[in-house]
Amino acid sequence: MLAAPPGPNGLYAPPPYSPYSGQPIIFFDGYANTTTVISRDVPRAASHLIVEAFPTVPGTATIQVVDANGQAGQLTPCTDSNGVRKSISTYTKFLAKGVMDRVAIQLTVISGAWSVWATFTDQASDRANYYDRNATAKLFQYGATVAPHSVTQRFSYTVPGAKKAYLESIYLWKRRETVAGTPGDHNLYIQYTPNGMSAATIAQLLDSTNAAGGSGLSQYYTQFGLLGPGDQITGATYDNSIGGNVQFLVALKLTEFDI
Repeated sequence: MLAAPPGPNGLYAPPPYSPYSGQPIIFFDGYANTTTVISRDVPRAASHLIVEAFPTVPGTATIQVVDANGQAGQLTPCTDSNGVRKSISTYTKFLAKGVMDRVAIQLTVISGAWSVWATFTDQASDRANYYDRNATAKLFQYGATVAPHSVTQRFSYTVPGAKKAYLESIYLWKRRETVAGTPGDHNLYIQYTPNGMSAATIAQLLDSTNAAGGSGLSQYYTQFGLLGPGDQITGATYDNSIGGNVQFLVALKLTEFDI
């Protein structure tokens, strides 16, 4: 354990030598002042920093990883948006990626007393498998028989901040139920919008079939890949026919997890 004798109210000063990757570092131990304070900084020992914060006296706090480039640089919040936890009240563990030359912890104690430990690592996550990082399965589906209509969004999902999602499967099916007086294109489709960019269609069933009944048309897609924070997935339909109706069915499954 890397720690020097504590300063006032549980603020630790790191020793004069550098930590090594995987070595636990105590930044705060039972710090109780209701104020914002930055710990003494340590030299970077690896690319990323795993932070563990927990109350030694029940309360609430905000934890921010701060870093600087070189000895003369000013300590400011790290560029990784995952490097902060606001208003926490229980044990919290997170990973700040790509820290700079000097690293410290900014602690804001709102109430109680708090300890903050950290460990440098070159592993991209403290939990390598995405399904071990607070994974949540999410299913989006729509099914109905509808009359002709303009483009209508049936569902939408946006990846939250500090999260990613793995898009695992999409199922599309449709069938004309009653004949249209004037047939037109009818479409069931999925669009993907990367954060800050334009939408692109990644799956669809588009045709102008006017024969009612039968087994319909279907497509099944798997393993689309990763979605980043702010990325969006939407499902939509339209039918440009006059008269008649079409049955649509879509199901999309993804797994959302911590970065």
